Amino acid sequence: MDEIREMQSIVGYTPDGKPIFQQDLVERIRRAEKDIKNGNVMSLEDFERESDNW
Repeated sequence: MDEIREMQSIVGYTPDGKPIFQQDLVERIRRAEKDIKNGNVMSLEDFERESDNW
């Protein structure tokens, strides 16, 4: 029961005031780590070049 309560605990808020739950944050981190491992990343230089076209 404590584990369920912990995973449902609010760990932050979005800029528009919606709660960010621990479970959602952990899942987002896992997806990001998987993307990094699979090479789905963008270098700062690529980002800067792309942002020049905005």
